[in-house]
Amino acid sequence: MQKKKLNLVQVVKEGFDIYKEKFKVLLAISVIYFLVRLVPSAINHFAGGEGEAGGNVIVTLISSLLIWLIGLVFIYIQAKIIIAFYLCISGSYTGQQIGLKESFSSPRKLVLRFLILVIQLFAILVLPFITLIAVYHLVEIVTLKYIIIALLAALIVYLAGIYGLAPIIGILEDQNYKQFSDSKKLVKDNVLKVIGLRYLGIIFSIPYYYYTFIFGGSDYLIYILNQFLFIFLTPLIYAIIVAMYYQLKEIAVN
Repeated sequence: MQKKKLNLVQVVKEGFDIYKEKFKVLLAISVIYFLVRLVPSAINHFAGGEGEAGGNVIVTLISSLLIWLIGLVFIYIQAKIIIAFYLCISGSYTGQQIGLKESFSSPRKLVLRFLILVIQLFAILVLPFITLIAVYHLVEIVTLKYIIIALLAALIVYLAGIYGLAPIIGILEDQNYKQFSDSKKLVKDNVLKVIGLRYLGIIFSIPYYYYTFIFGGSDYLIYILNQFLFIFLTPLIYAIIVAMYYQLKEIAVN
């Protein structure tokens, strides 16, 4: 008997239905996410480069430490918001009525588990990425260089695909240390489809990155407009990812 495959049309439709059903709550979470992400970029844009020349070394070190600490706080807050998206959307599958308040009620250990899984995922990707950079700088035979780079890039995308659900599993499932193996089991027969859906945000960002590449540098107004657009796109992307996850679970059971 042939194993059922992931149905892209059904996943997108299901995700869109959830998006419409929970639009107000998801939009509220997305606005919070937008504002939180806007603060560091605004500080960097308007304060960048000031006070660098002739500054006291101790003041510079203290400033750098404060920036790192503030950065860690923002990472934690962003993780909590991402978890809020997943918890809110997953309520449509678990039968729970999860509003704005409940979405942000995730315990600290869940946030830390999510962050640890994200770090582990990056650790898996970092070796082939470093190898790719080394090949680019060290290999002189052009044809060989780009063949190796293409293979390494494909490996990075593949690894990101098969293990990319691990942080999501860490949020939605109560289990111990099986997230990466479970991600691989769920994804293995639908790798390309999962990569396309899991990284929709990157695909939707291509026009923005294309603009910055063509015109050189990043226009801050264009950046803000792009982020504003993602206020509406981000909840839809998360809804599609959650719909994909639950369909993959159903396929695995059957």
